[in-house]
Formats: sequence, C-alpha cells, structure tokens
Amino acid sequence: MLLFITALLIENIGVFVSAKRWQILLKSKKIKLNYFNALSYYYMGSFFNVMMPSSFGGDVIKAYKLGKKTNSIESFSSVIMDRIAGLIAVILIASIGILLSYSILPEFAILIAVIVMLSFLIFLFVLIKTTIIEKITATLFYKWEKIRIFIINVFSLSFTM
Repeated sequence: MLLFITALLIENIGVFVSAKRWQILLKSKKIKLNYFNALSYYYMGSFFNVMMPSSFGGDVIKAYKLGKKTNSIESFSSVIMDRIAGLIAVILIASIGILLSYSILPEFAILIAVIVMLSFLIFLFVLIKTTIIEKITATLFYKWEKIRIFIINVFSLSFTM
C-alpha cells in the first residue's frame, strides 16, 4: 500500500511540475493561462493518454482545449515544445543516472543507453535545422492543403520559441 501511495504521489508531482513547465512555455508565447487551467488541461491530457490507443491523444486534447481560447497554431506548438522539453528532461535524468551508477551497470546497457540518447538528440537537431518536416508533411498530406499548412505552421512556430 505504501508503494502505491508513493507512486501516486510521484505521478501527481510530475503532473504539477509539467503543468508549470507548460504554463511557462505558454507565457513565453504571450499566452496567458492560469496555473489551475494548465493543471486541469494536463490532467485531461494524462487521462486521454492512458485511455486512448496512442500516447499523444492527450496532447491533442490539451492543444484543442487551449486552441478554443487562443490561437490554435500556437497552442499545438506549445504542446509540441512541452513534449520535447519533457523528453530532454528524461534524457538528462537518464544521463545523471548512468553517471551515478556507472560502476554497477553492464557496459552493454550503458552503450545502448548512450546510443539511444545521442540518436534522439541528433534527430531533434535534424528536425530543428532542416526542412524535413515540410517534406514529410507535403508527401503525406499532398491532397489536404489546409492540414498541410497547419502542420507546417505548428512545427515552424514550435522551433522558433
């Protein structure tokens, strides 16, 4: 029972911190959202991430709910940047964990972890510094111009934050 309560507490602290991080990202884009609303959107997103068959359904819900109050392109870009910031935080935490427990981890596990982390960082750099998103979007959504333009605008705004 104690482990369950501890896990529940840790999960909720994570949501509280993530909602604050998202609120800060929104503030940098001059979108005003009070912390209570950011927290409620984050809990809605967490619910849909668990209940839907994908891990990004909650992100769509958060962006949609916020987009009803503000610019939808900025809403979606803030959610993407929040997700990227979270992934970078996970990589940093994993790096610290590897450094602190280097002596007890198998060398193969360390190698795999470093390769995965570096691959993600290289992939992120490629996304930011190239037009690959536009090319992929143009290929996938060549028949739907409004969707294609929306996605390109969201990603270009996301990487100019």
